[in-house]
Amino acid sequence: MSVYDDRPPHDPGADARPVASGVTGQPIHAAAGGNGFTPPTLGAAAPTERGERLTPVQTFPLDPAAPVAPAPPALPSDRDPSVRGLVEFAIVAVRRHLGAGFAVGFLICLLTAAYLYFAPRAYLSAAKLYVRLGRESITIDPTASTGETMQVAESRENQINSVLEIISSENIYDEVVRRLGPDVVLGEAPVPPLDAPPTDSTARSYIHREAVKRLQKKIDLDVVKRSNIIWVTAEAGDPLLAQRILQTFLDASEQLYLDSTRSDGTVELFVNESKRVEQRYDQEAKGLAEVKSRIGVASIDDRRKTLQEQLSKSESDIDQAEARLAKAEATVDSLAESLVNVDQFEMSRTSNQPQDARGQANRDVAKLQIKEQELLAKYTERHPSVVRVREQIARANELLAEAKAPEQETATISPVWRTLEQDRQRQLAEIRATKAELASLRSSRQAVRLRLSELNDVEGEIAGREELLKVLRETRADYAEKLQQARMDEVMASQSLSDISIPQPATYQPKAIAPKKRLIAAAGVVFAALAALLTMLGLEGWDRGGGHLKSLIANAA
Repeated sequence: MSVYDDRPPHDPGADARPVASGVTGQPIHAAAGGNGFTPPTLGAAAPTERGERLTPVQTFPLDPAAPVAPAPPALPSDRDPSVRGLVEFAIVAVRRHLGAGFAVGFLICLLTAAYLYFAPRAYLSAAKLYVRLGRESITIDPTASTGETMQVAESRENQINSVLEIISSENIYDEVVRRLGPDVVLGEAPVPPLDAPPTDSTARSYIHREAVKRLQKKIDLDVVKRSNIIWVTAEAGDPLLAQRILQTFLDASEQLYLDSTRSDGTVELFVNESKRVEQRYDQEAKGLAEVKSRIGVASIDDRRKTLQEQLSKSESDIDQAEARLAKAEATVDSLAESLVNVDQFEMSRTSNQPQDARGQANRDVAKLQIKEQELLAKYTERHPSVVRVREQIARANELLAEAKAPEQETATISPVWRTLEQDRQRQLAEIRATKAELASLRSSRQAVRLRLSELNDVEGEIAGREELLKVLRETRADYAEKLQQARMDEVMASQSLSDISIPQPATYQPKAIAPKKRLIAAAGVVFAALAALLTMLGLEGWDRGGGHLKSLIANAA
């Protein structure tokens, strides 16, 4: 119930507008035909329920004909008594318990300030890793390309994710703890100098495992979108410690990445394999030289070509010799037939006829007879040339007979027979020579065929050895190239060269990232104000009883 109204709040006949309790009269009512008002009478101040007296209010009659001014708009508290009561309750609580609320708020602000002063500081060190298209991403390990290979397409995203997985492995955190020491990582020991040797911490110790867990929580890895950059941060209670942890992490990550992308013992492997292939090559080359020396060849193709040329020439020479032999034998047979038809001896008569003319005639007859024999060797007896020559011989003999004079007969060897016999002997000698030549040619041909057969027999062995030597030469060259590549990888690994570079090393940031002073201070002030208000409301409600405050809140809700 309001302090300005002496009527019960639930009286249905009460006017919605408050009136002074010291004024008696009737409320204002609007008549059906116009404005009516019953003026109250001025009376004495009546006491309220709490014993308070209000100042009497004097009212004046209004002119019924005068227009009534519109009432001012009602405030929210006027429209809703429950909200108005709650606001009045809060105002009274603030006035009565301001000191207690201020004390609570001040205490909370003091606690916030103490936390900001004594809270442990956290410092951040950041670095950037750039994953470029380097040797590890575009080349194959020497040991992986010794056999059959196939092309594998790998995207840049896969490469960056692979690098991220490698450098986030637990081995790197173990290495960082081993190099710095678990006490340093946990912040229980000072930061060692850069040239300090690694500690003897083992992964089995409890403090070592705790330090590894701490690092896994304090080191963050993130890939910058649409780039080849990996953002690495480390958090610690000291800026120098954060920088040292991150730098050690980067060094260990780089070394582990180099070890992961290279194979150990590659150089020794290819050195041993190169020596083995070289020894096998020398052995096979020596065996091939022995085989070629045995058959007297330097090249199979050249030797085959030479033997084939020799065989072809032998065949041609044999054919020519056989043709000459056949011709000579035919000539001998023809001369033998001619000798049968010619008398070996002839009777010569001495006459008074001049010897020169008679001898000339005889020589002409002999020439014709020789020509007859030559024609008979080529043609038959009915051939026109043979018939013509015989007719010439017959006429010559008739002429000799007619010119014949008394003469004395003597027996002498016929010149025709002598000539024919001499020709026959020459042909026989040629036949013997041709037969000897044929025997020699046939022997040479057989020798060439034997050498060609031997070459065919060893051709498979020589071809196999030459093919093996070719393979060994290619393998030796391939191993030499792989050995050079392995040595280059070893040199690059010794100098820590890879496709990961550090454009931004671990930074030193002396400004702490935690606690966030402005945010915590603002939150403390807001919390202090709320706590002070709740304290004042709570005390006021305690003074009036818990039921009064609950009813106000319920009505407001």
